[in-house]
Amino acid sequence: MYPGSLFGIGPGFSIFPIGSAVRRTEYVLGGPGAVWSESLFAASSDDNPFGGEVVDGDRLYPPGSVRSVDWLRGPLAPGFADQTNGFSTFPCVFCRTASKLSVFLSPVTDTEGGHLGFLDPSPKGSPVARFRIYENGRLIADENDVRGGVFTVPAGSTTYRIVSDVTRRWSRFAHSTDSTTDLTFVSAAGQGGRLPAGWQCTYFDAGACRTLPMLRIQMPLPTDLMGTLPLGVSAARFSVTHVPGAPTSDITAASVQTSVDGGKTWHAAPTTRVGNHRFQVALNNSVAGRQVSLRISAKDAVGGAITETVLNAYSVASS
Repeated sequence: MYPGSLFGIGPGFSIFPIGSAVRRTEYVLGGPGAVWSESLFAASSDDNPFGGEVVDGDRLYPPGSVRSVDWLRGPLAPGFADQTNGFSTFPCVFCRTASKLSVFLSPVTDTEGGHLGFLDPSPKGSPVARFRIYENGRLIADENDVRGGVFTVPAGSTTYRIVSDVTRRWSRFAHSTDSTTDLTFVSAAGQGGRLPAGWQCTYFDAGACRTLPMLRIQMPLPTDLMGTLPLGVSAARFSVTHVPGAPTSDITAASVQTSVDGGKTWHAAPTTRVGNHRFQVALNNSVAGRQVSLRISAKDAVGGAITETVLNAYSVASS
């Protein structure tokens, strides 16, 4: 896409399947003013050729630059996609004014900040997502198959809790089949971060818009391309930070639990701090051929908290 255009297709454009899992090198050619967008259809079928769609944010590629990308490296859970360098403006999806609060989570996010994925419908029309928001423990919204919403809120300091559940079972995925992101934060009118340069307060008056002090977790699991870890102990590092533009505070706690029975029982995994916002966990994969679920939790110093629960986050090798 070039300035002034809405869409662009290069010569010889085609859509064709690539067997997974693969490592692939692509050479991107074009004028320095071109903006590039990438999409992956990870669960394509005859009935739904665009199944399992994941898109990357618009990007500029300076001549001679090199970039490596992971697609769908788990664990996958609802979250927020980052602004990429091809966007001149960016909508704030975690903002508030004195009386309104807006939160919209991407249904699927992986460990590349610009990626966001979509959910395929179930064959019988049953819900594939559920969004809930609580205000000081009181449920104020509970809806199926939505990503979030805009809510009328009090001006005073209030504790909010957001729970986003999604399922990807209908897309024939083996990993991260069901995920929940559970977020807690404290907010009041006039508090919060200023919008980063180029951001837009999409849902209300930009002049009074502030970002919310919400946490996020990124844990790129050291799996192979098929989402598998070897038998024995594997070390994985993860970060706990605040969303872009939000006021920051110390991360006071982080923990990881694992389950090999689909989330019925959970066991603590040894977790240590290796930096201000970075942690390392030892994943003891002692049962060959099992699917392992993960629950990652963290808290900050001002009442914020996050828990990501991902069923079937990865597999253990069979030998």
